[in-house]
Amino acid sequence: MTRPRKQHRYRWGRIGLAVIVLPAISLGIASGVKALMAEPEYVDKVVVVDEDETLWDICSKINDDREDVRIMIDRTMDRNHITDAGKIQPGQKLLIPVLKEK
Repeated sequence: MTRPRKQHRYRWGRIGLAVIVLPAISLGIASGVKALMAEPEYVDKVVVVDEDETLWDICSKINDDREDVRIMIDRTMDRNHITDAGKIQPGQKLLIPVLKEK
């Protein structure tokens, strides 16, 4: 005698859940990656150089431990077209790009 064939019954609830959940997870991962890959936004602060003040001093005061001071100094030098950080003058106005707070 031959055995009767088993009928495969799909679990439509599980399939429906998978159809809804998997795209939602994919969208969540994609938006998270996009947020991580986004360029940071900066706000320019205008600072007037005081007597005996260095670029390190200025950037350290403004930084508030948001990022490495060396990176901030490099960005400030680029923004103000400074080739030698030791040649800033008292009274000189500098634009300091600071990370925008979220």
